[in-house]
Amino acid sequence: MVPATYRSVRLVLPALAVLAAACVAGKANLRPTERNNMRPRIWVTGEKMDGLRSVDEVREAIKSGYAKQVWGKILAAARADLEREPLLPTSMTPGRYRNDAAKGNPDWLICHQAGQRVLRGALVCLLAGDTRYRDDALRQMAALFDSKRWPQWLDQAHRPPCDLRTGMLSRDLALAYDWLHPYLSDEQRRWIVEGIDRRGIQPFWSGVEHGMAWVNGRNNWTTVIVGGLGIAGMAIGPDHPDSKRLVEFSLPRMEKYLESYGPEGEFNESVGYAGATRLPVAYFMAYWYYTNGRENRLARPPFAQTARWYAYHVLPPGRVAPFGDSSRYPLADLTWFSPIAAANRDGVLQWFYLHYPPRGQDISLPAMLLWFDAGLAATNPEGRLPHGRAFHAHGATISTRTNWDPKAAPIMVYGKAGIEHFHEHHDAGQVCLQGYGQPLIIDLGSPPGYPSTYFHPAARWHYYNASSQGHNVLMFGGREMTGEKGQCAPFLAAEFDDKKGGFWQLDLTKFHDGVRSVRRTVVHLNPNVGVVLDEAELEREEAISLRWHTSDHSEPDAQGRFTVEADGVHLAARVARLDSGPIRFSRGEHEYRAPYDRHRLGTLLAQRHESFVEASLVGDHCCLLTLFAVFGPGETPHSWEPDQGGWRIDTPAGAVRVALQSGLFEVVNEDSKLAWRISMHR
Repeated sequence: MVPATYRSVRLVLPALAVLAAACVAGKANLRPTERNNMRPRIWVTGEKMDGLRSVDEVREAIKSGYAKQVWGKILAAARADLEREPLLPTSMTPGRYRNDAAKGNPDWLICHQAGQRVLRGALVCLLAGDTRYRDDALRQMAALFDSKRWPQWLDQAHRPPCDLRTGMLSRDLALAYDWLHPYLSDEQRRWIVEGIDRRGIQPFWSGVEHGMAWVNGRNNWTTVIVGGLGIAGMAIGPDHPDSKRLVEFSLPRMEKYLESYGPEGEFNESVGYAGATRLPVAYFMAYWYYTNGRENRLARPPFAQTARWYAYHVLPPGRVAPFGDSSRYPLADLTWFSPIAAANRDGVLQWFYLHYPPRGQDISLPAMLLWFDAGLAATNPEGRLPHGRAFHAHGATISTRTNWDPKAAPIMVYGKAGIEHFHEHHDAGQVCLQGYGQPLIIDLGSPPGYPSTYFHPAARWHYYNASSQGHNVLMFGGREMTGEKGQCAPFLAAEFDDKKGGFWQLDLTKFHDGVRSVRRTVVHLNPNVGVVLDEAELEREEAISLRWHTSDHSEPDAQGRFTVEADGVHLAARVARLDSGPIRFSRGEHEYRAPYDRHRLGTLLAQRHESFVEASLVGDHCCLLTLFAVFGPGETPHSWEPDQGGWRIDTPAGAVRVALQSGLFEVVNEDSKLAWRISMHR
């Protein structure tokens, strides 16, 4: 039960005339209304403290280098804000679904953009002393506090009294309050705190009282809502009677949330969702400052380990593996690498952060400036971080690449052995491939907007994105995968070598009904070859299929050869049946079918007609070999052809031969002599 004090607190709302006067205050640069060593105090300090960055230090940093570049973007965006009307739930902004704007739904994007607008204005006012930017932040706050213009801090698809939007906006407005504090009148301060209390803090306590699942959850709802209100408590400080309680309530829950990460830093959802690690990073970065530098929680696991796990799934030149629910090849989000790098003095993480910066307006995030330590040198990961690695918790992801070139490695082969606990797909054993920065064999991510029934067990697998049918895996009798959430296939073997490449072998039997055994072996041979061997024994004769989803509409020929092309990069591929019996090759494409074809707000989902090559056969066993070779821009692609009981292709790096004979699986470059020889007797 929430104490009555926390439920009933209400602060005085100043007269609208006073607020209006505050919002149109003169544009001349003014001195702060007070000198308070503790204001600001979150993510930047008013006075210098050991280990923390002060306002004066940030002002010095923005004179040169990357910090200057980020500051320029923040300032340009803030100047543009001065000419715009405040953002509303009906505002149509870049990247936003029209359906959300038309229905006035406070979706993630519009709440993010409104919050960042407030933070930009606050930060520019703090660093430049120009109160025009304070006034713009106050105008946006006024819109957010107005229940007519912003009826709810709540997504229309979620349940009251509190959801993700409540946590986001409470956090952002409270941080802005902290940064603006020296430039605000007493009445403006009371007005802001009252607005955050009314629209954020009180709905939060009501949600706690009603035992909402996020109160003690293990996903981003907890970090956004509980963590967001915790940061709000730190930022508002003594100006609200609940502040200390918000911090005390949030801290053990945020610590508990960190236990959900795997022993090697694995996130408990898909890689696309793992950018949500910025939420506990933001919280513990705030707590570091809140404790005046005494508690540097970012320097302890899982933070640096999780950053490295994420780095293995960044696809040059700047996207991430779209396993599970994520947009199709989402932009990499390394905003949270910078504070972890600073807290751990880790130059390799600093290198990733600087080589994969956010694109577009994201560089104008105030956190990008305040979290970045310009004094930490970047360290190239070559020779320090192996090119390939297998992880064993949650989705049990695997990746291997030719090198750490941040723009265009010749090949990257990546996959997974498990099914995550949250936002899971039927994708155990999934394998994808890209070359020279181009996705070639792909994962389809999630639908273009979540349907209302997408997370219902009875309906979920009717959406091809989540279904086995939408992944590069074997299917038997058209059945979906089985198995519990969080299960991982046993690794029979895995090895990585920076010179040769890497391979892994999985026992996928437990993910399928009606089978005696299913095994997948994946090989990457440097610099540009990938090979997949699928073996299965079934309990009875039935239909067997293997799909490869391609980034284009590639059409296989009758011998199983197909070529994928993307911006001048070519993938020469071939599927062959190594055991006896017929096999058929075809191209298909996906379609959402009624009633599983609508967005959660009722509109039809966009039909992407995503394409796949399919190998089909009937039998009680199969042994299928899929061969891939990447050819870069300007290189002439060749095809895989039979050769002395195996398969051969000419590549610019040499002739490559693949064979399975007497229980030995060989992938050999006959010119470089690089080779993988894998025993199949396991």
